[in-house]
Amino acid sequence: MGFFDRLKSKKDAPSEASTDPNAPPAEGTPSANTPPSTPLNMDEANRLMDSAAQSINQGARSLAESAKPLGESLKPLGHSLITELSSAGRDLSNTLQNLTTPSTPASGAPSAPVQPSAPVQPSAPVQPSAPEATVPPTAPPSQPPVPPTEPPVSSAATQETPAWGTTKEVEIPQPPVATPSPYTPQSDDALPLPDSYDPSGTFDPFAPSSDSTPTITPNASTSESNLYAPPTSAPIDETPIVISPAISPASASSFEQTAPSDFLDDEGHLEEYIEPLSSLAPSTLESGALVSLLANDGTPIDLTVTEVLVPRATVNCYRVQNAAGATLLLREAAHSTEAAARLERENTARRTINSPQIPPPAAFGLSGDRVYLADTTGDTQKTFASQLQEDVSLADLISTLTQTSAALSGLHRAGFVHGAMRPEAIVLGKPVRLSGFESLSPIGHKSAQTASFAGYGAPEIVAGEPLDARTDIYSVGALLHRIITGNGVSETGWDDTTFAPKILLPGAPQILAKTLGAPATRYSDMSALHRDLVRLRARLRPLARHQSVGETTIGLEWGRTTNQDAWGELRGHKQGEEGAIEWTAWVVSDGMGGMASGEVASQVAVGAVLKEAAAWGAAFNGETVAEADQAQIVKTWTREANRQAVEAMNNIGARGGCTLVCGLIVNKRLTLAHVGDCRAYLWRDGELTQLTRDHSYVMSLVLQGEITRDQMRDHPDRSKITRSLGDRHPMPDYFVDGLEVERKTPSIELQNHDVLLAFSDGVWEPVVEEEMKTILTSAPSLEEAAHQLVDAAMREGGPDNATVYLFKMGEAAPVVVHQES
Repeated sequence: MGFFDRLKSKKDAPSEASTDPNAPPAEGTPSANTPPSTPLNMDEANRLMDSAAQSINQGARSLAESAKPLGESLKPLGHSLITELSSAGRDLSNTLQNLTTPSTPASGAPSAPVQPSAPVQPSAPVQPSAPEATVPPTAPPSQPPVPPTEPPVSSAATQETPAWGTTKEVEIPQPPVATPSPYTPQSDDALPLPDSYDPSGTFDPFAPSSDSTPTITPNASTSESNLYAPPTSAPIDETPIVISPAISPASASSFEQTAPSDFLDDEGHLEEYIEPLSSLAPSTLESGALVSLLANDGTPIDLTVTEVLVPRATVNCYRVQNAAGATLLLREAAHSTEAAARLERENTARRTINSPQIPPPAAFGLSGDRVYLADTTGDTQKTFASQLQEDVSLADLISTLTQTSAALSGLHRAGFVHGAMRPEAIVLGKPVRLSGFESLSPIGHKSAQTASFAGYGAPEIVAGEPLDARTDIYSVGALLHRIITGNGVSETGWDDTTFAPKILLPGAPQILAKTLGAPATRYSDMSALHRDLVRLRARLRPLARHQSVGETTIGLEWGRTTNQDAWGELRGHKQGEEGAIEWTAWVVSDGMGGMASGEVASQVAVGAVLKEAAAWGAAFNGETVAEADQAQIVKTWTREANRQAVEAMNNIGARGGCTLVCGLIVNKRLTLAHVGDCRAYLWRDGELTQLTRDHSYVMSLVLQGEITRDQMRDHPDRSKITRSLGDRHPMPDYFVDGLEVERKTPSIELQNHDVLLAFSDGVWEPVVEEEMKTILTSAPSLEEAAHQLVDAAMREGGPDNATVYLFKMGEAAPVVVHQES
């Protein structure tokens, strides 16, 4: 009898004897007078099982290596073949196991002992069938029954021969439970997330998490309720297909060793490699098709398809227009699929964050049996990839990267990892925005996609490991690597021994060392990386080349014997971790109340401001000054100037005071404070803008509409001041004005070639704005412009002291060293 004949006879043989003692023995069943059937040769069975397992392994490996270049069209066929091979292997294994299990003999007839077969190692892990319960055979009458022995505890099947009459249980090796990542978000508002995602409900990142049960908030009774409920149409084919290998071809040969521990779910399924056939994108819509959704505010929105973009494996993309004619990007996925769940996950995360850098989608919802997400951020806008190809400064590139790290930090605080950062996912603008959320995953989970973008994706993505903020930190480091070398990171990883940058940028190698290594060597959170990128950007800040000049005169009035005006300036420069910081404090004051008292008041006020500025500069550590703080600093200086002016007037026993305007420029930011009618102007691109509002009686008439600004210069009460320093202490808080009164902002960012002007009333009263503009346009230098402004006041009679202070913003690009390739 041949081997396959014996297989058939064994398979057809009943597993236990008839219960009727008078019934004739069934065919193939041994009786008391019939010797037991010949047991299957175990060496031959083991050899056949090993041969079958090797064939399956080789077939799976060959298919895995060839499936990727064949493209998406062959993936269903490839997975079908894997499924059939795996099924055939299981059937063969179960058949041989049944054949090697001794049948229960007739009463009084022992069965021959059966040697257990060696375990089969399948090439692709599959869910093993539960071992069939076996009935212990009855011991022969001539021997006492032997009690069953305790099966040994082992991580794999043993090959010992069991004692007569015992059952041999084989423990199937189970994949180890994934160890949670040691990463702990540094921010207190980094939220825990559930360990799994169920598309049958609405994912809630703020719900409490559990190690065993995912937290799902059921859908509310809205127009989006039951968004992922099974459709009422024909059932979807759930046959799995291979969509993307999670290992590189170089490591495919070691797949048998790595798959059980790294890529299996709790049931041993290859969840990181396969996706149900239902995840395939639905058939594309035609141009002109109408899709009705709900906008963010809950109002209906109709979108018309204007262009069908290249369809993808699981998501279709369209360019659409709303009723207002605005163009949006629309993504479409089949209902009740993992692709649809990813769209909902993205919608949830972006609505949770809702920041200018990660704006919420324009619309999201279900239409028919398809799920849609409409977005204003898409591939129709300029991205970082195009900026890398343009002739832009290194400082601009680092600035884009700095803003990107800030946006990712917000994403991490909401409990998500982007997982797909690359130049095309950074949309340029003010501010920079993020896109490309197809791999968005909750922190601590595996990637929603099992393929990364070459040169930018962290190794743990394709390794199938849980992700955290360090995954995106790697990608930001890879983007910096692209800036200074011209290339992304090699697939073999970053090697500092072969690192050959085209741009020698101090600080960049140190950042790369803390972003491109193993997760344990990277920055602990994105905020730390952002801080170092800010410092790197500061080192590239244009070098200050400011110019300033001041001039004052007693005027032409024969009765004036002293100059009651005063001005001063103090500059500082500090080089530190934040780069070079330039700051300038300046002040102009006009005395009032009599010759001696006015001169003393203005001199004291200017000295007080400069002394306060010197103390501030000495304590200044070179770090960035907040806008609100800088605005308050100059107002504090002004209040101190008032205190000292009051004290000075008391000391000389006179009534007097002064008006004052002062400012602080830190790098390019200007803040100022003023009391009285000293003025400040800004000259930019041929336009002269007044920055202050006079505290005078005639200005109140202008504000009431009784006179015009031009009529102020000739009004008989133009010298009446409503606010001044030196009159009372403490003075009310509202006494000191800043830029917010005239410019509606506490500060101004000066631009290259801007000119700041500060005058006492002895200049701005006789010299009208048009003449000022003519002088600023024609003067060959800043010093000449200041001199011509004072001369213009004198030509108008020079009845008062005249003071002018000019400050011109200038800058020079920092030196960037390029290394020859």
